[in-house]
Amino acid sequence: MKTEDGRTARCKYFLLALGFAAKRHFPDWPGMDKFEGEIHHSSFWPASGVDVKGKRVAVIGTGSTGVQIAQETSKTAASITQFVRTPNLCLPMQQKALTKEEQDRRKQGEYQEIFKKRLTTFAGFQYDYIEKNTFDDSPEEREAFYEKMWENGGFEFWLVSDRCEAPTSADTYCDRRQTTRICYSTTKPTAKPTTSGQRRREPG
Repeated sequence: MKTEDGRTARCKYFLLALGFAAKRHFPDWPGMDKFEGEIHHSSFWPASGVDVKGKRVAVIGTGSTGVQIAQETSKTAASITQFVRTPNLCLPMQQKALTKEEQDRRKQGEYQEIFKKRLTTFAGFQYDYIEKNTFDDSPEEREAFYEKMWENGGFEFWLVSDRCEAPTSADTYCDRRQTTRICYSTTKPTAKPTTSGQRRREPG
C-alpha cells in the first residue's frame, strides 16, 4: 500500500476501518431560526449530555440514533414526540450483565465453539436460518417459536421473518407485540414497520 505522502507498506490484510461514511444533514425547515428552545444534532451531541428532565422533547427520525435518543430521553422527559418517515421494527437486544463465573465458563470453552460456528452461518451470527416451513407448524407452535426468537434478542427474529413464506405470519406476531407496548397519542403510521433489516434496540 502506498500513501499520498510517498510511504509504502506491505501487508497480508488491509482493513479500512474508516467509520460510517455519511454527511451530516441539517434540514432547512422554515422557522428553525425562530425556535426558542434547545436544538441538538446527534452528530454534535454534548459530551456532558442533555438535561431533558421535565421537558417536552421532539425527536426527528427513527434511524438507529433516533431510536436510542427517544428511549433514553423518555426516562426523564415530560413527553416525547417522534416524527417518523419510515417506521422501523426495533428488536430487543436482551442484554444482561454476566457474572465472573459465566464469563470464565464461556472463555474456557464456549467462545471457541461460537467462533467456529460463526464461520458457517449467515453474516457470521451465532445462529442461522431455520430450515423448516412456517406453516408446517400449528398456530400455537408458531406462536411459541416466535416468542422464543423474540426473547432470545438480537437478530434471531429477523432471520425467522425474512424467510420467503414467513413475513405475513411474523408480521402478525410483531404487530401484536408492538401494539401492547405502544400508545399513539397522535396519528399512527399507516405504513407497516419493515421487518427486513431491523434496528436493534438498546436495553432500557
